[in-house]
Order: sequence, then C-alpha cells, then structure tokens
Amino acid sequence: MEHAVIRLKAGEKTPFYEQIYAYFAAAIRSGALAAGEKLPSKRRLAQDVGVSISTVETAYAMLVAEGYLEAKPRSGFRVCSLSALQRPVTPAPSPAEPVQTPPRFDFSTGRVDTTLFPFAAWRRLQRQVLAGDEAVLRAGCAQGDEALRQAIATHLAEFRGVRAEPRQIVVGAGSEYLTGLLAQLFPGAVFAVEEPGYTRTPRVLANCGATVAYVAVDAVGNSSDPATVKIKIEKPNTKVTYADMDGDPAHKAAIRLAEEGIFVGECMGGAYFFQPDAAVTRGEFVAMAMNAAGMEALEDVERTGFADDVSIPTWAKPYVSSALKAGLVQGSRSSDGQVVFQAEEPITAAEAAVLLDRALQVTDVSADTLAEEGIPTWAAQSAANLATCGVLSLDGGLSAPLTRGEAAELLCGALELQDSRDGGWF
Repeated sequence: MEHAVIRLKAGEKTPFYEQIYAYFAAAIRSGALAAGEKLPSKRRLAQDVGVSISTVETAYAMLVAEGYLEAKPRSGFRVCSLSALQRPVTPAPSPAEPVQTPPRFDFSTGRVDTTLFPFAAWRRLQRQVLAGDEAVLRAGCAQGDEALRQAIATHLAEFRGVRAEPRQIVVGAGSEYLTGLLAQLFPGAVFAVEEPGYTRTPRVLANCGATVAYVAVDAVGNSSDPATVKIKIEKPNTKVTYADMDGDPAHKAAIRLAEEGIFVGECMGGAYFFQPDAAVTRGEFVAMAMNAAGMEALEDVERTGFADDVSIPTWAKPYVSSALKAGLVQGSRSSDGQVVFQAEEPITAAEAAVLLDRALQVTDVSADTLAEEGIPTWAAQSAANLATCGVLSLDGGLSAPLTRGEAAELLCGALELQDSRDGGWF
C-alpha cells in the first residue's frame, strides 16, 4: 500500500491524528487491510493527506501501542493479525497507594470522632429496636419514618425555635441527595448559597442545571448582594486518558498536548501513562516546542550539523536542524572544543525557557529583578518575557531538569498565548 486517500474533516472537533487512527483501525478490523500489509511511510501519508509528519507519527504510534501495527526497522509499518489483537491483555499493576499521615485535627465533613462515639449505647439501642418491632425492617414511608419525623419536629421546636409538623419534614440519604431533589422541585430557580460554606452544595445544584448565587456572610451575619455564577464544563477532545494523572496539577495541560497532537504518553496494558515526574530530553522538548509554536520541521534531514549527530535520534534530526537554522538552539562546546547538541540529555527549565521564548518571539521586558533571584543571567530575559505573558511560573527556580509535568504546563501556556494572539489580544 503506497498511498492512502483519507478525507479529513477540518470542521470537526476530532483532531486529525485521531481521524487517521480511526480510519486505519476500522480498515484493519473490517479486513480491508490484511495482516502483513505495509502502510505508506509517514512522509508519504503526510503528503497525501496534507498534514504534518508529526500528526501522522502520533496516529501511527497509537496504532502500534494498541496492537494494530508493528514497526519494523527499515521496513516501515505493517498490519498485525487480528488474532494478536484478540489476545487477553494483562493489566498494568496498580501503583502503590501513597502512605498518608493522618492530620492532627481533621475538620473534613462526613466523618466522626470514633473516640467519642457511644458504641455501647448504640449497640444496646439497636438490639432493643430490632427486638421490639418488626416494622423497622420494612420499607416504610417514602418521606421518612413517621416517628423519626415527629422526633425531628420536636427537636426543631425546642432547640431551633422552628415550628414544623412531621408532614413538612422529608428524611433522605444525605444533604447532597436532598439538595438535588430541591433543584428538581424548583426548575429555573436561583439558589442563594453562603460563601464561605459547604462547597459541594453549589456543585450539586450546578450539576442539576440550577443557577447558583453566592452570598457572602461575615462574622455577625451581614450578607452581600447575590452574585450569579455560570459554570462551563469543557470535556477533553481526545480519547487519551491518563491513569497516573488524577489530582496532578499538570493533568489538564497533559490532555491539551494530546489534543493538539504534540505529545501522547506511553500505552501499557490498554492504559495511557504520562509519567509526569520523568525528565524531558533536549530532543523531545525541541520537537514539542516547535509544534506548540506552529513551526514546521525540515524534511529529508540526514545530518544536523552538530558534532554528535550520530547520537541524535533519527526522528529528532528534522526538528534539531530546523531549530538550529531558526536560531532556537546553538549547542554547547564539548571537552575537545566541538559544538554538540546532546539530544538525549535532560533539558533544564532555564534552557527550555530560552528556547521557547525564541520560538514564540515574545517582546523583551525588564529583567532586572530576575537576575537578583538566582536565575542565570543568560536565561533571565527569556524567563521575564514568558513570566510576563503568563507562560512560565518562577516558583521553584529554573536550574533543575524539566519534568514532563512541568513541560506540559509550560507548553500549554505557550498554546494559550498563541490562541490569544489569534484572538486579537496581543
């Protein structure tokens, strides 16, 4: 198979690499592509379809990860047999749960102090109730047990000054469940919620389609005018979900990189892993930064011009050559005086900031204060430029190797800067 005709839909939210992936996956499952059949090269398919090589590379990587294709050196990509796809997949081992030290004072909701709970009295009352009346085991009234509602009405009258009859009381499985019922009983109503207050109440109301107005209450009970808040939920535009990113501050940025086809983590046992603490190499960051900045890589590159060209991966050479030609990288001097790139070495946050600043061509701002904060002089101007645009966070310094999580947030900031430029803000 030398060529492929794929009609990509530019108006859809599905990225091009996912459309290419879906086309070949469906063809392999239907038998249109037989086992052992060779697919077009990445460069040839990119020319036929009209996309960048990195887009095709991402689609092929997903097909290889899921067992549809196999990559053979100097032979290209070939279709795997369906029997290989139907083999049971051994799930990846679950990561060990981190050991958490219990807090000295726990003010979280939904818990009780077990040292103060009257277990003996609870067991005695439970035996008395179960032995005295079989009705307690029946379904009972949907509004709540009548005797319980009567007791609640008496308590409200004695301790809260609230006069209520048992028929006006509804007993449910928690405040969140009852709040959801209120939202259904009053469609279109605006619910006033105290701020500060129980954080899950406005979340439940918003999930039910209700409008929430926050009312600030001070220590003496004075309240502010209601402020209407509209909540917009954006769902990721990619099939990639990471099993190791729950709760990680870089989760959203990692998904954005997958949506844009800039970087997709490893697929193991049918699950994707981003590995946010893994170090990013110079070669990897050059490729990701150029894609984020919308810069095309040179084609048919065999040598980059650096003395350590033999150690630069083949896939990275087009990006490294383009970055060198555009002035994004300059290399460094080795011990014998030769200019080397060191593509497989980890890149520091300072080096990444300089490279990305050059790619984005940000206007220089004052960098005097940064030079005093321990940031290298050669990186202070770039760090100031990116920090001013909201792309770079200066917390923690810039001397340590850049991790994948940090790179994702940095590149996501670059993409947002590009979007704001296109929207006319800059």
